[in-house]
Amino acid sequence: MRSMFVIIFLLIASVSSFAAGVSSPTQIVQNLYKPYLSNSSHAPSALESILPYASQSLKAAILKNEECELRTHEICSIDFDIIVNGQDWQLSNLSVSGNEKVSAPAIQAKFLNFETKNKVIYYFIRENGNWKINEVEAISYKADGSVDYSVKLKHELNAQ
Repeated sequence: MRSMFVIIFLLIASVSSFAAGVSSPTQIVQNLYKPYLSNSSHAPSALESILPYASQSLKAAILKNEECELRTHEICSIDFDIIVNGQDWQLSNLSVSGNEKVSAPAIQAKFLNFETKNKVIYYFIRENGNWKINEVEAISYKADGSVDYSVKLKHELNAQ
């Protein structure tokens, strides 16, 4: 049990240094997509990528999920990558936009994953003078433009 907490602490410490130089919500979202746009076929897990930018409540939900997965050796709550809204990815037409001049910005990433139109919305709050992701909502669209499904990260993580 103690080694599990050491692993989680080291994970937080290593990814927190990566987030230190990023300040605006738009920059944070753009940073999240960089590994997926490179020619690499491997990107870090979505939850590991989001963790250094997460609010206290989202961070607690992510760590609770990590603890469950370490304990059970199974997927506990979310079985896909919410950043790309799928298990695999081939992203194109990425656009990141939103209004940062409001008290709680929502930054949208719109893209095609393979041929499916997606929108992932990152809801931000201010904590200790820094912008933090408080919720992530992934929306997938059908070919006719209607919503196929919508998933909220914190809801999924807290449903376990």
